[in-house]
Amino acid sequence: MSERINSLVVIDVHGSQCTPSDFECMSAAFTVAAQNDGQVAVLALIDPEIDVDLNIAPALILKGADRVFWASKENLAEHDLGSYVQVVSEAIEKVEPQVIFFTHNNFGADLAPRVAFRSRAAIVTSTQAVSCDDRGKILLTRVCYGGRAEQVIKPATPTVVVTLREKVFEPLEDNEERIGEVSELGVRTLSPRVELLEQNREEQKGVRLENANVVVSGGRGVGGPDGFEQLKELAECLNGALGASRVACDLGWVPHSWQVGLSGKTVSPDLYFAVGISGASHHLAGCGSAKMIVAINTDQDAPIFSAAKYGVVGDYSELVPALVAEFKKIV
Repeated sequence: MSERINSLVVIDVHGSQCTPSDFECMSAAFTVAAQNDGQVAVLALIDPEIDVDLNIAPALILKGADRVFWASKENLAEHDLGSYVQVVSEAIEKVEPQVIFFTHNNFGADLAPRVAFRSRAAIVTSTQAVSCDDRGKILLTRVCYGGRAEQVIKPATPTVVVTLREKVFEPLEDNEERIGEVSELGVRTLSPRVELLEQNREEQKGVRLENANVVVSGGRGVGGPDGFEQLKELAECLNGALGASRVACDLGWVPHSWQVGLSGKTVSPDLYFAVGISGASHHLAGCGSAKMIVAINTDQDAPIFSAAKYGVVGDYSELVPALVAEFKKIV
């Protein structure tokens, strides 16, 4: 008989609405809990002016939360995660989870290792599948070798911290009959260890790269910043987001926040355009889980074609405008 497994999902809420990736993490946690008679608890870190009882807590309970803990970010220093670790640790003490879920984004990738170290727990990052074996032990699947292989991990520690790739789990349907508990976690003021000298935020326009159903990425082959203007037209007509290879970012053609790959962001869109991208393993590690990859490249031997569903050998400056014209007829 399997042991009872409780899960804790940690989410960073901006504004008054949770994101799809928050609900995806909850879906993964619910999968584990349902197979092992466990509960799903959520720790929501919220902006100080938001009423948690109005939108956030009810939405989380509808999506599968048995318990909702919340903490105001008023006294949490975004540039010094020690206070965040403290709050998560308090939630861990109350829930006693065997699995702690974060989304594999900038926030989760930064905070999860610190929580794992504090909890003396194993950590598995960029996870794309979660299941249990016949004895109820959790199994975690992630890609390795630049997306060329998968590894299945069975943690050897009582607790495991997991960062979950976005768009690999479907959020649960709302269950109007669910009832959950809601409680606040106080934030203890800690002595600051980091002094913030300056902060610059890039203005977010349109669809977030991590959440986009369509991503149009460019590489060295687009030739420069002007090439990305053409790609922007393609992305906009499909309500998609722009991405880039590491080379394009390092050359200063586009911001580093657009980078897709092992050292950038991981995306899982329905449709991924790789334009002028050779397809090195570190790039495929960031887009290899896309449902469909379309490659456009002048080099017929480019590795990207082996990963693409459809490939076109040709000049993107001729092909992309033609695609835009055709998509505008049907979109």
